[in-house]
Amino acid sequence: MRDPAELAAAYIAIPSPTGAEEELRARVASDLAAGGLVVHHVAGCVVAESHPGVEGATALVAHLDTVPGELAVKVTPTELAGRGAVDSKGGLAVAVALATSEPRVPVVLVAYPGEEGPLVTNGLAALRAQRPELLRAGRGVLLEPTGGFVELGCQGVLKLRLRLAGRRSHVARAWIGRNAITRLARVLGAIERLERREPQLEGVRYREAVEPVGVRGGLAWNVVPDEAILEVAYRFAPDRSPEEASAALRAVLDDVLEPDDVVEVVEAVPGARSDVHAFEGLVRSAFGVRAKLGWTDVAQLAAAGIPAVNFGPGDPELAHTDAEVVEVAELRFVAQTLWRWLHEGPARQG
Repeated sequence: MRDPAELAAAYIAIPSPTGAEEELRARVASDLAAGGLVVHHVAGCVVAESHPGVEGATALVAHLDTVPGELAVKVTPTELAGRGAVDSKGGLAVAVALATSEPRVPVVLVAYPGEEGPLVTNGLAALRAQRPELLRAGRGVLLEPTGGFVELGCQGVLKLRLRLAGRRSHVARAWIGRNAITRLARVLGAIERLERREPQLEGVRYREAVEPVGVRGGLAWNVVPDEAILEVAYRFAPDRSPEEASAALRAVLDDVLEPDDVVEVVEAVPGARSDVHAFEGLVRSAFGVRAKLGWTDVAQLAAAGIPAVNFGPGDPELAHTDAEVVEVAELRFVAQTLWRWLHEGPARQG
């Protein structure tokens, strides 16, 4: 099998912040074509098939983009450092190494742009909309950084913007007005009362989180503000729909919100559950299994009818930081583990 560390070093050296993935996309497409795969270009995605037309393929999915910000590239025999080394050019390199090593089982590789941005500009979402037939697969692996663990499913995302109403007045005559900023105290208290559930699903524990993440208000030193804006992020377990999560949050807010207040749903994205039984062989060979605490495109694969898990090299706690470094040994471990699982699993029967 091709060494993923060699590919990862090359990919890390090519800057690819969200919206500027073209150079890396071209390099990945060239590597896949040189490996004998049939390559398609759709909505900024590179899709490559090892066995076109054969049913039961395994989808290997990784994104091309990184968060912005330069980071020095450093390559040693044991570590690779640089922007995207963890999230997730190491995983992309593993996927390309597997797909170009002449697997005996059918694989379809998807390298897509825009993962680090909003869902509306996500390349995988565009691929699903424009060419869903290219995503036909019996199972999928999203090569997000998991530190060599299999991470099941993903959490849903709910983002609310609350506009709390007040009444404007001169600060020297504050009793004439009503301060919208002081109303934040009761609203924040209500949010604290929301239960942070920790449900056990498929044998792993999810931990919900709801946090105020933005606040704005105030006009001038001598003006009682008539509006305060609070932004709230809720990551909910995948046994809830966005509607159920929204209802749970609104239930604690209704006691403190007033008729003139406005609640705006900025984003509501469902999570996903993984069928752990479909990935038992991979779980046995990985470092362990746990819940994915965050949203990933496993949810999009699930929506496309593809059972999927997260599994890739790199410590997820180093993602997006200035300490992005991935171990060469971990790259090779993930690649070898996936190679064995591919050839031992049910996809071979397709």
